[in-house]
Amino acid sequence: MMFAGIEASRATTNYAKYSTRELAKVTSVTARIYGQNSRETVGRMQEASYDGAAATTTTTGKTTGTTT
Repeated sequence: MMFAGIEASRATTNYAKYSTRELAKVTSVTARIYGQNSRETVGRMQEASYDGAAATTTTTGKTTGTTT
């Protein structure tokens, strides 16, 4: 009975360790994507401000209302 408890706790510990690693991977990928999207957004905003044009971007990503 004691050995069964030890094996169960070992299996639980291994499962928790594996789950923690997978969660860290997911968190890392999410942070990388968030940072990449933020840099891209800032870059596009800066490009629009340097063009000297007033541009409005819609939710579909199309730019409307540009003036030159």
